[in-house]
Amino acid sequence: MIISRTFFFLVFALFASPSHAAERAAPFGFEIGTDTLMSARTQAIEKGYAHKIEGENKYTGGLMLDVDVSAAQVNGVKKLILIFDQQEVLQGVTFTTRKNHFHDFDGFMSQKYIPVTRQAPAVGNKYVEYRAPNAIIKVNAPHLSFDMTITYASQDLQDTFERMSSNENTAKRKKAASQF
Repeated sequence: MIISRTFFFLVFALFASPSHAAERAAPFGFEIGTDTLMSARTQAIEKGYAHKIEGENKYTGGLMLDVDVSAAQVNGVKKLILIFDQQEVLQGVTFTTRKNHFHDFDGFMSQKYIPVTRQAPAVGNKYVEYRAPNAIIKVNAPHLSFDMTITYASQDLQDTFERMSSNENTAKRKKAASQF
């Protein structure tokens, strides 16, 4: 009886724990919160990806790296941007691909990460959010678009983005209100 309770507890702990289902987010091999600008550039060269500095990210104050992943032969990926903080640690990855891959992508991601929010009507905007130990992953597929955008963001980047977006929206409303 004690053995069966222990076995039940171990099985329950293994499968009920959300951390077992989620892998660390590392899109195209670039790990959020771990890779640096230098290591990402080295990986890009080793994988045969052309890349260039794209400028500074307004949310992190760090550089962005535009990586051409066409050599990876991933069907439909159009643009991959790596976002670094001021210490040159990878904080986010964003890429665009064709929206007709949404359901395949969602099925794959649901096996790898913990789904948090899912809005996927047959017709209309599709949105899914996943959690990984090191990132929040958002898939946005607008109804009237041929593309979807996938964003991997560290918690710090997500918090900064939400705070700055809220401040910008408040400032816009105040400016609009002052016009009347």
